[in-house]
Amino acid sequence: MLAKRLFRLSTSLRRSSILTQQVLAYHVTPIEKIKDNRSSLPFENANVDELMSELKSRFPSKVLVTLEANKNIIKGPHIIVALQSLVKSYKREISNKSIKTTDPSNHHAFLKPIYAIIDSRIDQLTNSEAIEILSLFAKIKIPISVDTVQLILKHICNNLNDMSLIDFGTLSLIIRRMPQSPLIKGVQKALEKKFVVKLSIDFDENNITFLESALSFISYHVNGKNYELLEHVIQSLENYKDDISLKSSILILESLCNMRYHPKGWLDILHRVEDVILNNIKELNVNQVNFIIYILSERLKSADILLAKEFYNPDFIDTLIQKLISDDVGLNSALSAIKCLCFIRHESKELLNYTFATYFEKTILSGETFDDHINKLLVLISGASAMMHKNIFWKEIEDFIMKSDSILKYSHETLTICALNLLCLESYHHSMLRTIFDCNYDYSKEQFLHWTFCKIYQKLKVEQNYDGPVASESQINALKRLSFETYKKKGKKREDLVDYLRDGLGGSDYVKSDFTTKLFHLIDHVVILDKNGNPVPISTETNKSETDTLNYLENLKVPPASKVIVIILMPHYWFFRNSGNLMGNFKIVVNTLEAMSYKVVAIDESMWYTIPKEQKTSFLMKEIRS
Repeated sequence: MLAKRLFRLSTSLRRSSILTQQVLAYHVTPIEKIKDNRSSLPFENANVDELMSELKSRFPSKVLVTLEANKNIIKGPHIIVALQSLVKSYKREISNKSIKTTDPSNHHAFLKPIYAIIDSRIDQLTNSEAIEILSLFAKIKIPISVDTVQLILKHICNNLNDMSLIDFGTLSLIIRRMPQSPLIKGVQKALEKKFVVKLSIDFDENNITFLESALSFISYHVNGKNYELLEHVIQSLENYKDDISLKSSILILESLCNMRYHPKGWLDILHRVEDVILNNIKELNVNQVNFIIYILSERLKSADILLAKEFYNPDFIDTLIQKLISDDVGLNSALSAIKCLCFIRHESKELLNYTFATYFEKTILSGETFDDHINKLLVLISGASAMMHKNIFWKEIEDFIMKSDSILKYSHETLTICALNLLCLESYHHSMLRTIFDCNYDYSKEQFLHWTFCKIYQKLKVEQNYDGPVASESQINALKRLSFETYKKKGKKREDLVDYLRDGLGGSDYVKSDFTTKLFHLIDHVVILDKNGNPVPISTETNKSETDTLNYLENLKVPPASKVIVIILMPHYWFFRNSGNLMGNFKIVVNTLEAMSYKVVAIDESMWYTIPKEQKTSFLMKEIRS
């Protein structure tokens, strides 16, 4: 706990959160779906006889021997209890590294003895029993290609008329997380056809389990049609007067996040379930906290600006983060949260510092090795670079990165992203940069990769003391060509600010638009102020050569003692939602221009469009003169 004690003694932290949107392309331990106990199995109230006790053994061999010895009397409840025991045993072996998780056959080889029993009893299984078995298989990712899995799915499809609405909701949760296949798609279509009839017959507006199951199914399967069903369920939830449990609140929140149509009343339900979660925060376990953050990230990374405002609740997310830290959840859960916060665009240096401390303690101090070490390190680097934040443990972690050869085995794409992340932290990995500047690789084939490579080039060019690998001439020419194409496409989209700038500065002579730099920055508008802060007319005649096809900022004639100010309207997804700070990889744009002695006014486009028209001019003048 030394590292965590040091963490708590480190410098005071700002209450905010983390990361960048497209830059976090690395693996972390997947979020585990919270357990759904909505199906009511007939064995739950049965007397626990000797056979059941033996099937609950922690020793797989005993479970399998018991099954074989009693295979003639085994029923659905026995199969489920045995399978639960085997799944627990499998997870223990995974955590102890007794099983190599990289070998797909290991995921289900240990279950082969039970497959034959399930196959022989398939016609005797109730719908709830079959769904529970399928859920256990899905939990450890048993392949859809396994005959027993296909047999269970077909059995369920043949008995849809006998399924309860709760079974519909539970099955929906399971199959939506299974790899898509013709069989899965067939099951989904069959469910949709039967659901509407089942809903109309069994609808119970006073049963919260019924309502959450209906909402879960509709939110996933009925999007785009039959909106009146969704409206009816939402209205019933809005009118539901009894208490909603914590588990039901999480499941309802997931469904709300999954909906693409939001009828009247949905927002009140969202606030209600958030309140339930906050009021019961002490009861949440780590999987539930990570799952809530995950479903919010999935919603927010694809939501439009208006919808994001409804789903994004910074206080709610901060409370979840504090829960993770106070419970000392460990490295995997912290990294999973960081990855999700990246998509949410929520800055939390406190969580990042906790993760630094946990990583330092787990690896540097103890020397422990673990699966996906480098992948997890890449996530940590991405989080740190997004906030451009290095804490007291960074130096030791940086030394480890510089000495690691494993990281260089990754693809050009991954190394390019990682190199930019490290540059945000003022860390120069020469071996990585040398690989990136291999002129045989074409970075122009993907827009974001080209953009990332361009930021690396800009950062290295403004560092006067840098003496490492540099881009080749062919790569620089490719940057120039692609920047020219982007410049021409964007030129007509820069008119949102210009009228207000002209109004505030005194006319069109004092503001010019559509510039670039010789390092390939794209500039919306340029203003020049003299030493007294007064605007200077910008000559339309520049030192532009006949061969230049772009308006280079460097070619402007600037009077002595005057200051060039560049104004850029930046996409909203370059900024953290809670702090309003630019995320690290995008802050490179500002930092490199400032290193070239320009003042930069960076404006968040989503914020700009919320400013009343009568205040826009004064806002710009204040930013320019600040």
